[in-house]
Amino acid sequence: MHSYFQRRYFLQALAVTMVMSVPEQAKATGSYVVRYFDWSRDIETVLDQMGMVTVALPQEDAQRVELMRSVLGEYGIIGRYKISKKEAQSLANRHDTLIAQESDTTSANTTVIPSSSVERVFNVSYGLGFNLQELKKHYAILLYMLGPDVAKKLQIEQTSTGRYALVYKRYGDLESTKKVAKHHKKLLKNKGIDAADIQEKNNILVFDGSTVQGPVKASPKPPKQQDKPTTNTRPLHAEPTTEKAPLLPKTSNSGLDSEIERYVKALRKRGVVSRAEKTSWMVFDLTNNTTVASINKDVSRQAASMIKPFIMLAFFQRVQSGKIIYGKQSKAKLSAMIQRSSNSATNWTIDRLGGPAKVQAILTKHFGEIFQDTSIVEKIGKGGRTYKNRASASDYVRYLHALWKEDLPHNAEQMRLLNLPGRDRIYNGAPSIPIGTAIYNKTGSTSKLCGDMGIVVAKTSKGTDLAYAFVGIIERESRVGNYGRWISKQ
Repeated sequence: MHSYFQRRYFLQALAVTMVMSVPEQAKATGSYVVRYFDWSRDIETVLDQMGMVTVALPQEDAQRVELMRSVLGEYGIIGRYKISKKEAQSLANRHDTLIAQESDTTSANTTVIPSSSVERVFNVSYGLGFNLQELKKHYAILLYMLGPDVAKKLQIEQTSTGRYALVYKRYGDLESTKKVAKHHKKLLKNKGIDAADIQEKNNILVFDGSTVQGPVKASPKPPKQQDKPTTNTRPLHAEPTTEKAPLLPKTSNSGLDSEIERYVKALRKRGVVSRAEKTSWMVFDLTNNTTVASINKDVSRQAASMIKPFIMLAFFQRVQSGKIIYGKQSKAKLSAMIQRSSNSATNWTIDRLGGPAKVQAILTKHFGEIFQDTSIVEKIGKGGRTYKNRASASDYVRYLHALWKEDLPHNAEQMRLLNLPGRDRIYNGAPSIPIGTAIYNKTGSTSKLCGDMGIVVAKTSKGTDLAYAFVGIIERESRVGNYGRWISKQ
């Protein structure tokens, strides 16, 4: 270990010396790129930070952001501009402010570096075209042909030209990626599937191993877009509802509480979770209507972006009652709110409902048995700083249970939105979760909170569903100093 760090710092010093020795004229005429956050060998950390950057920047700038590597092989988030140093510095300062405003971080450590100090990363592509269904068929074949290490990194993404690409996201150098593509091409020859290297472009993710391919519980089909008020496509309880959501009374003796407490204790000992950080956990067996684990389940904690599904529910309740419509614009706004956690889309939805107090009133009036510890009192503040909205783990589970039972307005559309692919802390954050496990979830992150809530639907060997509601929350009283580093290690 000691020799590794000696070599690493020697190489870093050598690289710095080489850059410093470049003549001033060459430096002045060279091209520069913008780097966001720090270099890291942990690809998962960089991918988490990538989401923060792309959400915060204007669309034109976000499209230029790519994951790249340094000359030392570390990963980083790079704005591909190739402009003068002065122009790059001005852009870096502006972007750092935007990221801080959107992501509740004091700084993204945005830095200007020579374009020659970074290199592109590459993936393996197994098809490119406009036929999404055909690529999904190929995806199913590849799951069994290429093994588990590749399978969980398979995704279908949409390119800037509107085409779809089935990609193994390996984030490697060009030489090694070409070798892998050549090997896979031989393996897949009899299946009629080609394989080739493709440059990483941070394209839009449209399908992965946690996305539902067919009906699971509530068929995730979106309602037809309307230009006038409409009711739901399936009969629901009358408005206002008199049907009560379950209060989750049954508890098993699984022993999972003790396992979770031991695990959290180990995290505290390692410094991953500090002594000052409080946690809540809950696991509910949706198949057997049983609480499997509950730690601080009724404690009302900061909700951050995990409040957004509740806002979505209030919106669909108003759609069902004919007070507002669910058309092209609102569908785009709710998709952005849930899939990309857009704060501006969230505030648009809250305003459409009449403000935070009105959202709270809708939930209390129509779903009071679910939201016993929920308090919605503010929109998402500047910089994503939302600390006043609160909910408990029990409230999240009661909502998820009602959703699973198809008891909520426009239930299928809520399920579809929560199942839209994206990075999360349930599927992406847990390597042991198998491919094909459907995830319906919403994360929440500020400099005071890190959490996730969702439904996990696994398959038994006989093909039947095993469904669980899961909630995990880590909360702080004060803002963490380095938000990007803190949130990525949780």
